Amino acid sequence: MIADSGVKGYMLGTTTVTMGFPIDHKGSYHIACKYCRFLISTRRCVITDELVPFPESHVGCQCPFEFKEIDYTKED
Repeated sequence: MIADSGVKGYMLGTTTVTMGFPIDHKGSYHIACKYCRFLISTRRCVITDELVPFPESHVGCQCPFEFKEIDYTKED
């Protein structure tokens, strides 16, 4: 049991998460926390624990996502 013997250290785990944000038919990007599955009802980000003041129109200051456009015109 850990409580009896103490903890020598920790093994860290990391992951990469991909999240899609909408682009409407006019080509306008909608990059805002309200479209993110990691925003909970209290306007708090599950990843950063940041309270996001305007999730309807902005992303939080601590948002870890790096945004890049996908070219849908390329054929495979």
